Amino acid sequence: DEAAITHLKSFHGDVAPILKFWPFPSSKFAFSTNNFKTLDIENLSTVFAGGVFPINEAHPATLFPGRGFLSAAKKLLEQGISVDVLHDPNRPIKDEQDVLTTYIDLAMADPRFRFTDGHSPNKVAEELAKYDFGLILFDIPPEVLENQPLLMRWGVGTKLFTYLEAGIPVLVNSEYETMAAFVETHGIGLALNSHDISKLKQKLKETDISGLRENVRLFVEEYNMSKSI
Repeated sequence: DEAAITHLKSFHGDVAPILKFWPFPSSKFAFSTNNFKTLDIENLSTVFAGGVFPINEAHPATLFPGRGFLSAAKKLLEQGISVDVLHDPNRPIKDEQDVLTTYIDLAMADPRFRFTDGHSPNKVAEELAKYDFGLILFDIPPEVLENQPLLMRWGVGTKLFTYLEAGIPVLVNSEYETMAAFVETHGIGLALNSHDISKLKQKLKETDISGLRENVRLFVEEYNMSKSI
């Protein structure tokens, strides 16, 4: 985003070069299938692929929007939507149990919430393809955040492109302005305000989810790394 580059230069000048690392889907890691499971709006499955933030004083909600994932997950569970976390495989859960107890406790209390180690880049897309939606969705009421507004304006989670490699649409926060616009412009998912997460199921009943899947397929076909870089 040229506006983001202009802003960075206003802080740092032209002393340091601006490097662009385009996170387009990679054909090497993409998983292609026409055998997606049949959609069942009453039994939707979602997945969060990546590391989660500990719920502790070292990661205050005012500075870490991602800490709102657990609250968002609970709102999905209340609607009968299952949530799996495939945690960062480079951070095994067993090595961080002392700071991830909140997630472990929820997984033990609710069978619809599963918290497991993730997969390597060459295998993760095939695993993610089993789900209906990928999540970059947090409960982050903007009034509690003390971050620079730029984070919410230009922040884009790179796991977005991992979900696309798996062929599944995404659910993202509308508070992340650039990411939300990207998702909605290409029709590859839905953008929700934190306050509307509890209304997701009704919104999905009014959504052509098969159409979102087809848009994801078309996006990966058109904008993969081999064509875009």
